[in-house]
Amino acid sequence: MKQIDEFFVSLTAETAEPHDEITCASGSFAKVVAVTGSMGSGKSTVVKRLESLLPRAVAVHEDDHQSMTQWTADDVRRWQDAGGDVAKLPLEGLPDRLAMLRDPACGHCGIVLLESQFGRHHPALAPLVDFQIWLDVPADVAFARRIAEVAADADADSETRLAWITQLSSTYASWTARLVQCQRESVAGAADVIVDAGGAVTDVVDRCIDAIARFRGAA
Repeated sequence: MKQIDEFFVSLTAETAEPHDEITCASGSFAKVVAVTGSMGSGKSTVVKRLESLLPRAVAVHEDDHQSMTQWTADDVRRWQDAGGDVAKLPLEGLPDRLAMLRDPACGHCGIVLLESQFGRHHPALAPLVDFQIWLDVPADVAFARRIAEVAADADADSETRLAWITQLSSTYASWTARLVQCQRESVAGAADVIVDAGGAVTDVVDRCIDAIARFRGAA
């Protein structure tokens, strides 16, 4: 698929010039920009590129503060069947970390890039997110990207990679597709801007930088 090829080929493309024009006013508090999207949308890659391009930017990853990534398929299904209440998903230390970075006393005056599954949709994050981006990519492309990522994992042997791909495929058909659709409706609906995440990474990053620059100009 062309969109998948462009995305992964561009991972090795030359990094663009830093954007020094996106700064915070002296004495202001840091702004939290949540970069959200479904699995395979490119959140991790985009946040990494943005952190290298935006002055005084710091990346914070939601996965480092929540245990849902360690859940089994049965755990996720039980949570979904119980109503899928995002507020019941603990984010160990994440709200406090964001609040600390936004505090002028912290001394950080830049953009805090929050890579997040939930963004403002999680009530603990809602008052801390100043601007939210949704990386929009068709569900089939996102799923294919995730499969390609697993297949290319050099740290796993072929048997392990095949087992992961089999599990991804079976769970997607049984419940992941429903979860992704709910995420698209709720998290994307809370976004300030929806960015087309198809094509090359460099193009997606440029679109995000344009959106952040407009936000900073209006702030």
